[in-house]
Amino acid sequence: MTQEHTTIRRHKRGDTFSEAIPIPASIPDGYFAGWAMAAQVRDSSGNLVHTLQATWDDPVVTRVILLTSFPAPTTEWPIDSLGFDVQFTRPDGTVTSTNTLTIICTKDQTYV
Repeated sequence: MTQEHTTIRRHKRGDTFSEAIPIPASIPDGYFAGWAMAAQVRDSSGNLVHTLQATWDDPVVTRVILLTSFPAPTTEWPIDSLGFDVQFTRPDGTVTSTNTLTIICTKDQTYV
């Protein structure tokens, strides 16, 4: 499942990363029920920055993917252009991924 998603996400290092990704309307409700999901953030050299938690807002309908860095902090994320995608694994083991999406990680200005 590749989908065009050109929005660049901006993220402040140290903040909790959270993203909701809608499934295209052309894919029927429940299509991904029972599929496993994984999502990783990587730097421009391909180094792993963070493994995100990937869940469905509703695991029966499977219309919106919820990604979060919580509970792990993003304080060590590099100030850089980062990439992530969501990888789906069907029950039969077949794997497909979304397009790679971009995160521009910037320095936080408040350290409380």
